[in-house]
Amino acid sequence: MINYTEFITAAVQIDQILNEEQLWSLFKKFDVDNTDYITTENLMEAFHRQGRQRVNQTELEEIIKLHDIEKNGKIDFNEFREIFGLKPKEILNADEN
Repeated sequence: MINYTEFITAAVQIDQILNEEQLWSLFKKFDVDNTDYITTENLMEAFHRQGRQRVNQTELEEIIKLHDIEKNGKIDFNEFREIFGLKPKEILNADEN
């Protein structure tokens, strides 16, 4: 079973402080087909690239379900930001005005 920590550490160490550019770069490591969304298929490919061959479809669907705020079967960048406890980008932009 893949837990939250394994999901994040597949591409970066948890104790790193991420700025916006680094977070976007991490997101793109999972968005392997460059659609600006992370799907179960994207996760499978990203984990395989990291040498994690033992993940299964059910585990990946659970990851998506846990973080898919919009309930559309995929994770966009704003939802990805929330994994790290960050506000969605639209809210950040509104706060800056």
